[in-house]
Amino acid sequence: MVIDAMRKIVCGVAGLLPATSRLPNAPPYSIESRLTTIAATAGTSPRSTLAARKRASATLPLSGIDGADPTAPIGTAIGRASVKARSSVCMARKYTGSPGGETMRQHVRSALFAVIFAALAPSAFAQSAIAGLVRDASGAVLPGVTVEASSPALIEGARTTVTDATGQYSIVDLRPGTYAVTFTLTGFRTVKREGIVLPTSFTATINADLAVGTLEEAITVTGASPLVDVQRSVSQSVMTRETLDTIPTGKDPFAVGQLIAGVTTTTPDVGGTQIMQQPTLQVHGSSNNDNVFMVDGVQIQHMGFGGNQTGFYFNDGLMEEIGYQTSSLPAEAPVGGVQINMIPHDGGNTFHGSLFATGANDGMQANNLDDDLIALGFRVQNRVQSVYDVNATLGGPIRRDRLWFFGTFRRWSANNFLGNTFTSTGDQAVDDQHISDATGRVTWQASKRNKPASTIRFPTSSRRRSSITSAR
Repeated sequence: MVIDAMRKIVCGVAGLLPATSRLPNAPPYSIESRLTTIAATAGTSPRSTLAARKRASATLPLSGIDGADPTAPIGTAIGRASVKARSSVCMARKYTGSPGGETMRQHVRSALFAVIFAALAPSAFAQSAIAGLVRDASGAVLPGVTVEASSPALIEGARTTVTDATGQYSIVDLRPGTYAVTFTLTGFRTVKREGIVLPTSFTATINADLAVGTLEEAITVTGASPLVDVQRSVSQSVMTRETLDTIPTGKDPFAVGQLIAGVTTTTPDVGGTQIMQQPTLQVHGSSNNDNVFMVDGVQIQHMGFGGNQTGFYFNDGLMEEIGYQTSSLPAEAPVGGVQINMIPHDGGNTFHGSLFATGANDGMQANNLDDDLIALGFRVQNRVQSVYDVNATLGGPIRRDRLWFFGTFRRWSANNFLGNTFTSTGDQAVDDQHISDATGRVTWQASKRNKPASTIRFPTSSRRRSSITSAR
């Protein structure tokens, strides 16, 4: 039922786009040609495969599909899944590419399916949990105790489990947030533990001792949250939303990661002046390619840059918190460097929003150009022309306890004068960096055990160094 609903949503959204919408600079080919090529590479008969490849090549340009050899196999599961989705789910008509490129409708369908499949994938790295042991007043373990973890961070409101024969329990896959844990068992007083702050990728150990009494007799305990994860050996630092809003650094995971003990970077970002530079992070002698970047436990590494790039710029307003794992990494970690897991905001059962703004200009920066440097021929130094960052967020319920939304827009810019570099008019050259990002996220409690979440981004960026002639 869930898959059928998703299929209708995807086909409906894609159907809103005009069939004549095109993307520029894409080679001309038809969907039938792509499907013929895939069928050729999957054939069992060499003769039929060769014939099919010839038919496919006749309808494709020399550059093939997306610039690749038209007779080469499609090597990734994602490519096969996206083509299959296009052909069997929504492709009721023939859309043939023109010299202008592939249709926009095909790209949107592929993107929507990629979002849905990513939402259904397990987030092993992102899981937090609450676990512990329940005993009676004599110290004997208590099986069959109902344990409930409730939090505004949960769209369903609460998660429930029962202690096993050894009195132990575990509630897994919890969102970061503040929790209350309630222990109930017939013949014993109810115990409630409040104010438990659960960060990302952390297991909070909450034990309870139940005394004999009635269910109406309840004991509420409010105390400090566990600071040490005794069930994992991973060394992790978590930057909460409060920390991210307070520290005077650039608003990206690279600049924030420099504050962690033992972590170094290739390009320091002072006050967010290097917004279009993604430096690498190293820890304990790791290489540049030993980083892992994740959003909600899903790896987002750019395949063309090894392990040190992601391929997009981060909207800080989307992040609820960022976790950095630096040593004693878990067995599923592919490399031994810094692992960054960014947890996105969900909506909530109440409407909430925020607005962040900061800025600076050259009048707020000191001048360190002295006579010795001038004697050496150094006329002007690197300095800030203007830097600003504006970030707005809004989230809330579409339907309480069922469907949440969260949206954020960020516009940030860093314009820097280049030292001893001039334009053709004799003015000091400026490195203009501008980025905008609008992101929306929807969380759906489809059933008791299924909660897909989808995120869509609309980023733009530009960088100009026009009319630069030489350094003098």
